[in-house]
Amino acid sequence: MTPFFFAYGTLRPDVTGALGKEQRARLQVEAEVVGPAHVTGQMILMGDYPGLIEGDGRVLGVIYQLKTPSDTLAWLDAYEGVRGQSSDEYQRVVREAQRNTGASVSVWFYLLKGFRIPNRHDIIHGGDWSTVIWS
Repeated sequence: MTPFFFAYGTLRPDVTGALGKEQRARLQVEAEVVGPAHVTGQMILMGDYPGLIEGDGRVLGVIYQLKTPSDTLAWLDAYEGVRGQSSDEYQRVVREAQRNTGASVSVWFYLLKGFRIPNRHDIIHGGDWSTVIWS
């Protein structure tokens, strides 16, 4: 099991909003920030938070190294509503992330299940959640 987790939205350490505040604080205790990275996909606006779907774009975020991956991933699954049911909004997947150093790392992250983009304006162009929350 990879100990690395990729955060692209409310769990990023540079996010300051109320949504995910307790979870970000808990991650600071249970993980260490490795650094910025990106994964392949498209980020879309889901209201107060982003979602990541399959695509050919780049989604920017941060890699954490989890101290106890199975424990931390269990409560992250609960936060993201991942219960292993067909009605779950997200699924946790392992994919490759590219660090800014050029190194490739296998990471866990949450991918929206079966989502179709209703409008092109729902895409967060550039794949960076900070451009939405701080603009």
